[in-house]
Amino acid sequence: MIKSRKWPEIFETVVDLKKVQIDVIKIWIERRITELLGCEDDIVYNFAISLLEDAAEDMTGKTATKLCPKKL
Repeated sequence: MIKSRKWPEIFETVVDLKKVQIDVIKIWIERRITELLGCEDDIVYNFAISLLEDAAEDMTGKTATKLCPKKL
């Protein structure tokens, strides 16, 4: 299904999670979700954060170096 869909060109950019400050991203995600929904929603926020954190870890618990926006 991922291959059959047309994705924006920016989705081909590889993200190196070693260079990402997750704490800063968490603050931005919370603000953006509140802005989009018009109210605070801890369930949606925690879901988004868990997707990001799960993508940062592989099955062995080691930190992955690449994040695929198509799979999120």
